Amino acid sequence: MSVGGAYGGTRRENPAVEVSDRLRGDLHDDTESARSVAELVRDAIPTMTRTVEQGSWPYEIRKGAPAQKKESLSTNAMIAFALAVLGGDVAGDQLVPGRQGERAPGSDPTQPWLKEDQHCVWRHTARQLADRDAAETFQSRTYGRDDPFTVYWAYRLVEALVSAGEPVSHVGLLERAESVVGRLDEPRKPMLRFPDGECHGGGDRAPTHVWPLVRVVHLARALEKDPSAETQEYLIERVLVQLSYSEITDSLFDVGELVFAFEGALVCDDRSCSRTLVERVADVVTGSQARNPSLRVLSPFRVTGAGSVNTPVSIEVATALLRCCWILVGSSSPIDLFSRVHGVFERYLDWLRSSVQVVKVEGQDKPFTGWRSEHAFTAEPTIHTWYTSQVVLFLASYRAMIDQHVADSSLRSARFSVRLPSARSESWGDREPLESAAAGSDYRVYEQLKQNFIDPRAGRSQTDPQRSFLLYGPPGTGKTSLVEALADELGWEMITITPSDFIVGGESQVEARAKDIFDVLGFQSEKVILFDEIDRLLLDRDSPEYGAQSDLFQFMTPSMLPKLQGLNDQGGNIVCIATNYAWRIDRAITRPGRIDNRFLLLPPDRAKRESIVMALLSRQGKPDDLGRRVAAETPLFSYGELKAAVGGGDRPTEATLLESCASITPAARPESYRRQLKSLRDDQRPPPPALVEEYLLLRFLELEAVPDPGGTGLTGDDLALIGGPAALDVVRDAAIKERLWPPSP
Repeated sequence: MSVGGAYGGTRRENPAVEVSDRLRGDLHDDTESARSVAELVRDAIPTMTRTVEQGSWPYEIRKGAPAQKKESLSTNAMIAFALAVLGGDVAGDQLVPGRQGERAPGSDPTQPWLKEDQHCVWRHTARQLADRDAAETFQSRTYGRDDPFTVYWAYRLVEALVSAGEPVSHVGLLERAESVVGRLDEPRKPMLRFPDGECHGGGDRAPTHVWPLVRVVHLARALEKDPSAETQEYLIERVLVQLSYSEITDSLFDVGELVFAFEGALVCDDRSCSRTLVERVADVVTGSQARNPSLRVLSPFRVTGAGSVNTPVSIEVATALLRCCWILVGSSSPIDLFSRVHGVFERYLDWLRSSVQVVKVEGQDKPFTGWRSEHAFTAEPTIHTWYTSQVVLFLASYRAMIDQHVADSSLRSARFSVRLPSARSESWGDREPLESAAAGSDYRVYEQLKQNFIDPRAGRSQTDPQRSFLLYGPPGTGKTSLVEALADELGWEMITITPSDFIVGGESQVEARAKDIFDVLGFQSEKVILFDEIDRLLLDRDSPEYGAQSDLFQFMTPSMLPKLQGLNDQGGNIVCIATNYAWRIDRAITRPGRIDNRFLLLPPDRAKRESIVMALLSRQGKPDDLGRRVAAETPLFSYGELKAAVGGGDRPTEATLLESCASITPAARPESYRRQLKSLRDDQRPPPPALVEEYLLLRFLELEAVPDPGGTGLTGDDLALIGGPAALDVVRDAAIKERLWPPSP
């Protein structure tokens, strides 16, 4: 999901200058705003967690006096829902979009706002809601009977209990929710219901209002039901009416109704509003805030017989507008509404900051922090717990949006290569190059990635997900394709960083550019980050190649180590360093804490080659035994080389196929490794373990291609090059090691 839409934009001559300017300009201001918002959330959470008793909260907290309980089902459900969202127990809810968590930008998005001992606070309320008899209505003094607000909160809370494995049933709530959703059959009528058609006090009524209608639409979506076409038409109609009113002085224009109707239309169908209409709504909302800074709503959803009214509080408008931003950026044709209304949110945020209430209560060591409804007029400090819960949810979602905005804006400015995830027809397990390796082998790279990176993030494993790995192996083995497949499997975007990204500003700016690169990457979350062939910046400090570099590049290796460790520590991304020459990289890179794992990616073994060749030949009607003969003749061939040898031509014969295979020299050749090992031996330098390991695994692929090896393994020349049989300890698979050096009979 990207707030700014497609990456790219207007190009400047020096992207290094562009991203540097933005990181120290508006994006710096945004990150400071995000930090201040996080502080407000942290300060207000104890107001909800410290005032609850047996699943109930006080309606308000006043200075000096103990908090007085005023039993309210809707208040309890509202606050409990907020805490469940903040704790991550109700995840991905449409009312509070964005990854919720108390985190630095780019860090682990699963870390919740609440402390561990605060997670159970909402559960008592949820159990009470689950135990409520299906025939007993939900009655609210404000919203009436079985109102969509309380029913939505209750349904999601009890659903969370069920997901957590608690022995409760939400069948009764499901029936109640379906009954409320049935009101969409007549979307132009009021969605609220009061006893016997009247509200408390007699003579009161519920006018037709889009705010409760939109919550019924939310409830329908929670039940995986589609709102009616008439509902969508009516909501679009209300958007157009309010836009018309905005052109008329002293009209019935209501910014709240405009935003609510706009959100409802998008919830019905995120394609229902054209880009032109979206931009028009953004301009009208922005202009209206000049006259109405707090976005106060004018249209009532309840009118009493005595003439008093209830209108939605402004936090509902701000939150609805924020949800519109999330919907549009995640739609099939993303629209960056947030950038157009960013100023609206910042001005509203200033108003919220100025409205913070701090209340000292008798018997409490620490004061409470929160907000009071703008409808309450009192001189003494007062906190409304229900209102505070909604402000906190808005702030949490806004914080997530700011994080996303900074991440996407900085990424566009940096102009890295960004690849969007795509669907793949081939299953994950079918990609394994070493099919013959035993399950659990370190050389079954796809299996290891699934076990350590994919399954923990998909909730299929209780182990902590790994965050980074070194991917090495001969050229042409599909390292980039593997990382792309990993990103696709997770549904994440993939960012590729190459040496050109570091030197785009010239060699003298490499270190400054490196800092900016890691600053941008530090803002990201749920990305697969590939550092591709950046060996020169990570050279082994004991190698001759390192000493032959300029002072600038010699400085880069020690400066890159803490940067990589910092990126790994954040935990919100997966970092891969891919190279064809693992033995050139400084060994400190692979220390625990900098890189979690290392994987050697090899050409396909004989079994895998057979399946590849047979699949290619089956399209040409060739027999399977021909595929087996071709596989035996093509050790060390990559998938691309096999396809080039077998996939071309019209119905080739066996002779032409074998001739085609013989004409191709695989990129992975042991001869190049032998030359390097011999040079090291002649210089009396010990060979790097990664070089020895890679050579031995290539020799294994040559040996296992022979159908009847007869117990033969490495030659005497092989052992001399690697330094004797003890060097085989670098091989991390007992069966492969035995094939290389069979035990004596």
